[in-house]
Amino acid sequence: MCVGSFIGHALNVLIHEATHDLILGGDRANKWAGIAANIATVFPSAIAFRHYHRLHHRFLGERGGDADLPTNWELRIFDGTRLGKFVWLLLLPVWYGLVHPTLARPRIPLDRWLVANWIVAGGTFAAAWYIGGNSTAFYLVISAYFAVGMHPAGAHILQEHIWFSEPRETSSYYGPINRISFNFGHHVEHHDFITVPGRNLPRLRAMAPEFFPDDPAYRSRWHLLWRFVMDPSVRIGGRFLR
Repeated sequence: MCVGSFIGHALNVLIHEATHDLILGGDRANKWAGIAANIATVFPSAIAFRHYHRLHHRFLGERGGDADLPTNWELRIFDGTRLGKFVWLLLLPVWYGLVHPTLARPRIPLDRWLVANWIVAGGTFAAAWYIGGNSTAFYLVISAYFAVGMHPAGAHILQEHIWFSEPRETSSYYGPINRISFNFGHHVEHHDFITVPGRNLPRLRAMAPEFFPDDPAYRSRWHLLWRFVMDPSVRIGGRFLR
């Protein structure tokens, strides 16, 4: 909760930067950078995330293209009650890692990059398990889980596209976690300028503040987690659909 999940979140953000080819020069080099960032986060996600996250930007809010959108059956089962939203949060890695991508088109191809990601991530985890034992394996798995689950690091998923106040396509976070996540909270800025690396997003905002209002921008992801569960006006399905 205090160390591993924040490191896992930072590595996931590096995978995100590699997805947009913002770490090294060229498509191939950034694919390897994403795979390298993936070695300590257990689940081989770098290449799959690259595919589906690019679809998310291209088809924002469109069912069948945007893998961030909740399914209709998720909304029927979990939306509208505190308990339902709490359980949905507990299962957040399942929705975003396994369920939502199956509904987005086109599907990710089974190519050498996907296989390489599986081999590198799986082999690294197997080696860590063999050398460090069950406690090491459990630590890595639980850190990876909280990095995208019910944790201030994982709460970026709520902050980015779910409505907590007035309807907006996306919202930003300007709190302290940005210091270890390469300004990943600057999500409005990122969606407007996807080729600007995270290190430059605060400078971008300072250059044109009239386009990036503070409201509704967030400064506490703990507060977002609390409001998401407890506030009946905040819904899993509260987001723009095209």
